[in-house]
Amino acid sequence: MNNYVYHNPGKIIFGRGCEQSIGEEIARYAKRCLIVLGGPFIKENGLYDRVAASLEEAGVAYFDLENIVPNPRLAQVYEGIELCRRHEIGFVLAIGGGSAIDTAKSVAAGVRRVEATTGRVSLETMNRNQELIFRAAAALKAKPGELQEKAEAAMAEMKALRQRVDKLLAKEAAGETDRILFGAHEVGGLKVITATVSEADGARLRQMGDLLRDKDPNVVAVLASVSGEKITFLCACGKEAVKRGIKAGDIIKQVSAIAGGSGGGKPDSAMGGGKDPLMVDNALAMVDNVVSMKLGL
Repeated sequence: MNNYVYHNPGKIIFGRGCEQSIGEEIARYAKRCLIVLGGPFIKENGLYDRVAASLEEAGVAYFDLENIVPNPRLAQVYEGIELCRRHEIGFVLAIGGGSAIDTAKSVAAGVRRVEATTGRVSLETMNRNQELIFRAAAALKAKPGELQEKAEAAMAEMKALRQRVDKLLAKEAAGETDRILFGAHEVGGLKVITATVSEADGARLRQMGDLLRDKDPNVVAVLASVSGEKITFLCACGKEAVKRGIKAGDIIKQVSAIAGGSGGGKPDSAMGGGKDPLMVDNALAMVDNVVSMKLGL
């Protein structure tokens, strides 16, 4: 037998209450997590709530793939893959038995695949790659041997341009944030804001949420952005709102659910997604009711 080295690192955390450390463990690897749930008993016995609380405390946003059946269906795996790609999820967590674990592994494998070729297919692949190199060199007006240098120079120029664009977008976001804050209305002494922001990705929504939270400690803001069938929600709560028991994670769960999605996050900032763009207005209209209930009004 030939000598070989097998390296398969693993970490096992065992014991009563160990689920409370899940958020801290996952936060080392990702800021967004997909929770793959087995049967309804996961929520009925309180385990889901304890895991969700740990994730929220660690600042990890989470999305749910629920009701995994025994002998899991491919349709559920594909749904999980789509959720991961849509929300740029970096960690998959299984809660339940073997079916949930198998589904989680399949989702993770489906998000990022490694393909290998042999024989004639490998030669055809090499020829195509060589042709692409010549085309890229021609596009950059360089010889193939100069391609790396030219590409690095082009990337440096693009980075400089991107920085200038980001500064302009930051100014635009600040102006739009002031406009949105001007339209706030009062609920129990808190400033509640709901708005749909056009052509905004998750990063821009987070930036606007941070600005709103920094401008007014009493703010409770829920922003939404729709791109095709994809809905992104963000909730930001000022420190005074959080002190009064208003948590962004709780609000985003209810708002996202109305639009057919899920979400979560920290008390002062949380994100979620939805599947039904027609329900965005209804979801935002619920924010006042949620805040009022939390305040006991």
